[in-house]
Amino acid sequence: MNRANILMQLRLKEPVVLREFIRSAFQHEPLRCEHILAVADRAVQVCDTLLNHRHVNCCLKETECAALLHDIGYLPEISTLLEQATEYHPTGWHPVDGANFLRYRGEHRLATLIEGHGHSPEVSKLRGLAPITVSNDIVAMIITYCDVQTDPNGIPVSYMERLNEIGQRKGLESQEYKAHLLARNRIETIISKIDQLLAVPILTAT
Repeated sequence: MNRANILMQLRLKEPVVLREFIRSAFQHEPLRCEHILAVADRAVQVCDTLLNHRHVNCCLKETECAALLHDIGYLPEISTLLEQATEYHPTGWHPVDGANFLRYRGEHRLATLIEGHGHSPEVSKLRGLAPITVSNDIVAMIITYCDVQTDPNGIPVSYMERLNEIGQRKGLESQEYKAHLLARNRIETIISKIDQLLAVPILTAT
């Protein structure tokens, strides 16, 4: 079975299945694979901690699935599938293509959770793509929080370290770096919100 067919039958709400697929699909891109898996691991840890607070509602399984799928749009088969769809078309921008693939599969909530991750809205604007509405859902915030603080090797870093790394790797005049500068205040607000939630003392039953 080719990968496009596998994608159309992939169980998108089963973390174990998704992890196995990510390892296989990105086996020739080991760094991207490490990044995706590290983002997913960290997202699960963050969600698990936040679940100790009664005013936060995030689903561990959903968070893990969304994190595992956040870079699925990098796979060339995603563009192939979108070319076959009547309602969606490939854009070449992985968060949008990944989200549209999930919509094509009927997973609209997962699509919303990953489409606006990181600096995706700002890149979309610079490329003249359709505007992206950034979800305020806690799971979407966790995905961005973990993605922008995990380097391409899967190593935890600060957002400023990640920003500097992107500038060095892509170039200060690159579209990606410029988009991150545009997104910086928004992303730092998300990081601050999650950090504040993580810092709240856990209330235990008496």
